[in-house]
Amino acid sequence: LLKDGRVRILLANLTSQNQRVRLACPLFKGPVLARRLDETNAMEAITHPAEFRANPGEILEIADGPLELELLPYAVVRIDNR
Repeated sequence: LLKDGRVRILLANLTSQNQRVRLACPLFKGPVLARRLDETNAMEAITHPAEFRANPGEILEIADGPLELELLPYAVVRIDNR
């Protein structure tokens, strides 16, 4: 998704196995913000949605190569440029 110079990418693992993702995106330079929804935080998202949404996520650095992520089963990851 591209809006007002901001880039957002949504990734989803629709399988029951961990999936490794390599994302080569020329629109991303430097740090990006990744927010995950998976088995490690789904209960928090359900029971305390305001607190879950207040968590900014994790900052990931994109060097010269692609961004590599491990997605847990049925995980959704949102990646935003900063």
